[in-house]
Amino acid sequence: MELTNLFSPDIFNFTFSVVCSSDENMKEASFRNLEVIRNFQNKFLEKGYNVRMFDPSGQDDIGGGCGQLWYVQNWLKKMK
Repeated sequence: MELTNLFSPDIFNFTFSVVCSSDENMKEASFRNLEVIRNFQNKFLEKGYNVRMFDPSGQDDIGGGCGQLWYVQNWLKKMK
């Protein structure tokens, strides 16, 4: 079943996010996904949904976007 059949655009909003690479050396990987995410997001826009995209690029510090993913992974590696 499609999400659009479950949730009315009158009361439901969508936030789409870039996909962060689990490898900090691949920081640019999310930018290759932007067009795919925009195309998917546009399908909901066309049906009247309020949508936005979360792009955490540049937020590589603790607590921000992909940076938190990489920080936690490094912390877990050190805990072994």
